[in-house]
Amino acid sequence: MSKTYLIDNAGNVVAVIDHGEGDPPSPDYKGFYAALLSSAIYQAVLQMPATAELARALAIFVSAIQDAMAGRVNEQAMQGAIWLLLSQVQLGEDNVTELTVLMNTYHLDKTYSLAPP
Repeated sequence: MSKTYLIDNAGNVVAVIDHGEGDPPSPDYKGFYAALLSSAIYQAVLQMPATAELARALAIFVSAIQDAMAGRVNEQAMQGAIWLLLSQVQLGEDNVTELTVLMNTYHLDKTYSLAPP
């Protein structure tokens, strides 16, 4: 069994991901969304100036994640919603690290990416 250690800028281990044998775990959309709602990154987005574009991106993301949590996963729509939302926000390095940890912890990292190829 291998492990991945996620380290923050100060050198602290912020998460350890065990990579077991067999199929990789499926994305845990409910766990991800619950953790996201209580995260610093979510608070940072809420503090951003409201624009029509940001509101639209948030609505599209929430719609996609709600569908995924209800078992109606559309990976292409979810990926597009992630990229659209991230195109509307300016994230600091700490926010990107936190989001990466959440994606890894809840197994979205094998299906989705934070940046277009």
